Amino acid sequence: MWNTKCGTIIDVGTGSGNIIISIAKNIHAAWTSDVQMRKGHRMSFYATDIFRKALTVARHNAKKHDVDKQIKFLKGSLLSPILNTKYKIQNTIIVANLPYLSQKIYNEAMPDVKNFEPKSALLSDNNGLRHYEELFRQIKILDTRYKILNTIIEFSPEQKPMLQKLIKKHFPTARPEFHKDLAGKWRVAELGIP
Repeated sequence: MWNTKCGTIIDVGTGSGNIIISIAKNIHAAWTSDVQMRKGHRMSFYATDIFRKALTVARHNAKKHDVDKQIKFLKGSLLSPILNTKYKIQNTIIVANLPYLSQKIYNEAMPDVKNFEPKSALLSDNNGLRHYEELFRQIKILDTRYKILNTIIEFSPEQKPMLQKLIKKHFPTARPEFHKDLAGKWRVAELGIP
């Protein structure tokens, strides 16, 4: 994944922490299973969320999986906890599963979607892309200070054309890759930022 000895992964809008916990657990296991891999290598893991309650749940889940000492949980909107502090991050990969449902899609969503997630974790203005637009603005600021290697985000399938335009607007030289989920629907975008 990295050709350098140090790297950073930031999970933006971590919620219950499942993404960063899975990444930290698997990368830690891979690196500590081989003496050559861990020699001199250092990984940093960060998780941000605007809700204190979500961070409490995420910390609890990280402790259950024995990675609570590896992950720094930070309260704030998107990347603002990183932008407003002096954390040393380098060779960074950002992952985000932010609220992305438009009001229309939210209104049409099945009850099992609405009943198990708070509305604030699902709904976003601007056709469901307001949170990602703000994240892209913050990534541009962060990328001028540190090297962002990649950003991986989840989105709703019908947003792909709008998301392509939004990526082009903020990162004109990026060559995003889109991936389908197991149901064959567009679901994940990777923004390799040159």
